[in-house]
Amino acid sequence: MAKIIALSCTHKRMHSVTDSLLEAAALGFRDMNPAADIRTIRLIDHPLQLCVGMDECLTTGICPLDDAFYDIVDQAKGASGMILCMPVYGGNVPAALKIFMERLKTFMNAPVRPFGGLATCTIVHSRKMLTEAAMGALSPWFGRLQNENLVSLCLTQGNAPNLLETNALEMCRLAGGQLAQQMDLGSKA
Repeated sequence: MAKIIALSCTHKRMHSVTDSLLEAAALGFRDMNPAADIRTIRLIDHPLQLCVGMDECLTTGICPLDDAFYDIVDQAKGASGMILCMPVYGGNVPAALKIFMERLKTFMNAPVRPFGGLATCTIVHSRKMLTEAAMGALSPWFGRLQNENLVSLCLTQGNAPNLLETNALEMCRLAGGQLAQQMDLGSKA
């Protein structure tokens, strides 16, 4: 049974477009893998402090900050895949995700890295543009963690009054299904 993380990187406390897109992708994954263990994590629901940059974590493997960081990390244990969905803020990744990415440096010298070695589906959305730039900002993080981005989806609202009034949900569902298929193919190789 595959375990995947469905990571919502919105800053909105209430259910958002990001959450709807992520749910559609998770449904697509489940369509192809009904027994999948899908763990949804909304970063905004887990307050994280800014990295203090002391770098002691690089030698100890322990983050000195006391917040929800390890709660998030624990939920990812045993995962083989991740669906990451994020809106574009200021042409880049949302601050909640950036903070989390920085905090994961705690495990840079660890033999097993949380949120590392995952088959990944990445969904980036915005009202008008800059989705590709935000997607590109994830590349160093994915590379450092040795994640393999198997499926990418950049969505813009364009002239539609709401992104959810386009075919975006169906595209996300297909992307989630494609991730499941790719992971299945990889496990049979």
